[in-house]
Amino acid sequence: MSSETTWPRIAVVGAGAVGSYFGGMLARAGAPVMMIGRAAFVQAVRKSGLLLDTVQFRETVRPEASAEIAAARGADVVLFSVKTTDTAAASRELAKHISPHAIAMPAERRQQCGRDSQSFRDRCAASRGLRCCRDACAGRAKASGPW
Repeated sequence: MSSETTWPRIAVVGAGAVGSYFGGMLARAGAPVMMIGRAAFVQAVRKSGLLLDTVQFRETVRPEASAEIAAARGADVVLFSVKTTDTAAASRELAKHISPHAIAMPAERRQQCGRDSQSFRDRCAASRGLRCCRDACAGRAKASGPW
């Protein structure tokens, strides 16, 4: 994307291996990214940045980082990369802090698409008012939810 591109504000909830990769790549492309993860992750990112060590390049990016889900306030898009068992609680908490127009979508492993996409939508829908992507697998993204 060009430097003239206007990015939506992005929050990554669950900045582990998968969330860090997606959030890091978005930050590398120029998107404003808030990584929400465990305290040790946040301290490391604030101190040294986030190292993207890929086959094609090795680069450190410096996204914002917080251990508090309230840091997602102002996000237009939220990538959920928490454990499936944490999705319902995380989405309920997130719904307290973000605009009803923000969209949440799963950042999941390809082999989990389908079965877990439905689970994500069901768990996320329990949060009342949080718009959730119902299918973000295989290159598709369809929004669903109360709006």
